[in-house]
Amino acid sequence: MRLPIVRMSDMSLLAAELALATLLFARQLKPRRHWPLRCAASLLALAVVSLLMAYVKDFVLSFIDTSAFNTPYFVVTYLLTMLSGLSVFAVFVASVRLVFETTVFHALFIGCASYATQNIARCALSLSLMRFGPIPTFSSSILREEFGILIYLSIYAIVYVSCYFVFFRRYQSGDEDFINRKILAILIAVIAVNSLLSAVYPPKDSDQASMLYTFVLLSRIFLCVMGLIMQFFVLDWLKLRFQQSQLEQLLESQKAQFEIAKKSIDTVNINAHDLKHQIAVITSAIHQSESARAIESELDEMRRMIDTVDTAYRTGNKALDVTLTEKSRICQSKDICLSVIADGAAVRFMSDVDIYILFGNALDNAIEATEAIADPSGRIISASVRQEQGVVSIHVENTFAHAPTFENGMPQTQKHDKAFHGYGVKSIQRIVEKYGGNMKAHLIRNLFCLDVILTSA
Repeated sequence: MRLPIVRMSDMSLLAAELALATLLFARQLKPRRHWPLRCAASLLALAVVSLLMAYVKDFVLSFIDTSAFNTPYFVVTYLLTMLSGLSVFAVFVASVRLVFETTVFHALFIGCASYATQNIARCALSLSLMRFGPIPTFSSSILREEFGILIYLSIYAIVYVSCYFVFFRRYQSGDEDFINRKILAILIAVIAVNSLLSAVYPPKDSDQASMLYTFVLLSRIFLCVMGLIMQFFVLDWLKLRFQQSQLEQLLESQKAQFEIAKKSIDTVNINAHDLKHQIAVITSAIHQSESARAIESELDEMRRMIDTVDTAYRTGNKALDVTLTEKSRICQSKDICLSVIADGAAVRFMSDVDIYILFGNALDNAIEATEAIADPSGRIISASVRQEQGVVSIHVENTFAHAPTFENGMPQTQKHDKAFHGYGVKSIQRIVEKYGGNMKAHLIRNLFCLDVILTSA
């Protein structure tokens, strides 16, 4: 059997259109080794399977009387068209897996979005040809004419660019962790229905047929757009719901941590205070001893050890004292120089837990960035809290080993698993918004600076 050139070119064009739609995800995809060869093999397989399914459809229909357009003819035609569309989609998803390092569900997600985008463009092109073109439907033969090339490139460029800015750009690395299997099942069903509708024949000099065909094309566009909305906007909702759940768990954990830290520090301070008095009594009792100097030396060492565990900060705010004391001990264990100038009374309008969450997360992030510096002398953190005319200013700055990246003015976590990290900044933002304040993060040479402005009134 001789392969018609037009049909072969139609199938090759379909493969190229789907591949181009996939490139809208390019910034989130990591290609596998020898990806150019894999891509070429995938495009060839896609074109061959598309052509093969077209011939299977023709072969099956050759056994049915097509002159009367009876019920068996329509049933077989629609079923074969849907099967053909799903087969092409399956090969396309397998191709995505072959070329890029993705999971099966991630490849299905990409396949659904790319397939929907390509179908929107193809249907929009068919609608344009019905109104302005020399033929009522699309065929690769139209690309032999200047008008055909112009309208083809224009329609596809508009649709692909629009889909990228409205939908694809919303997708971020790590979003694949939130892909819902139920949504994927619905999207595949949408693709099956769309494939079924693609079996509707273009009109042949009939106004009624033209109206029906226009309705079918608009329905296909509507289905694909709804599929894209479901993919990206529902994915955003699922991601937001997960982040809120994680943030609430983190806040509850930090509340419990604050209570534990407060009790622990109170106990240590009481014991340290008692020990100081006991040491004073012992010191006065051994002044007459011959070994007084040696004993006093030992007692001085004990005093120094007590001073390291006694509360290092007296800011006038118990919650701030607890937070700064806890973080200062962590800094001591990591050879980090922490300097603080804080007016605790400035934040007395805040709840104890909110103070702990805000300052605790700010200092935790600073400690994490600073401890990565190889030279201990370069590990420096400073913080200040002051109030002027009813405005509270909080400033935290630290040195760093690796400059953070920013998105929407806020630093992003540098950990690989972004979906489960980065909640420290979100916790700070939540507290700042609660008190109607503003926050800003920026770099000044080798310093990372975090500024928070709150209104105490």
